[in-house]
Amino acid sequence: MSATGHRTAALATARAAEAGERAAQAPGESWAVYVEYQTNVYAITTSDFWGNYSTEFVNVTQPTGVVAGRAC
Repeated sequence: MSATGHRTAALATARAAEAGERAAQAPGESWAVYVEYQTNVYAITTSDFWGNYSTEFVNVTQPTGVVAGRAC
C-alpha cells in the first residue's frame, strides 16, 4: 500500500479473483478499500447517593460490514 492508501492494480485483480469477481483495470490504475462505518450515540444516566442525576453522551463508531473496492 502506498502512502496515499492505494494498492497496485495487480493486487486489486488478485483480490477480486479471490472474491469470485471479475476485474479489469488499466495498467497503472489503482484502487482503495472503503469500509462503511456507523456512529451511534448512547446516553448514560447515573445518580449519586444524594439523588443527583448526571447524563453523559457517548459516541460509538463501528463498521457496518459493508466493504467495497473502488478505483481511484
